[in-house]
Amino acid sequence: MGLFHTLSKEKKMEILGRILEFQNGKCFLCEEEIEKSALNDVEEFLRKHEVDHKIALSEGGKDDWVILHRECNRKNLVKS
Repeated sequence: MGLFHTLSKEKKMEILGRILEFQNGKCFLCEEEIEKSALNDVEEFLRKHEVDHKIALSEGGKDDWVILHRECNRKNLVKS
């Protein structure tokens, strides 16, 4: 996720808002709600959530990002 973290705060907010809208405000894995208002503080949002590739680049994925709860992504990585 190196590229995402190099972006400005404003660009991160814009991208996160678009992804969250595309995901209907839900975590990509557990499908529980993610409050869009949490985006008011990008740093705090990224402490609780992660942006990851839908399919890992190493598995042929593209730069298609999804938002997940941090703990959901950790559980998913353990399963892989």
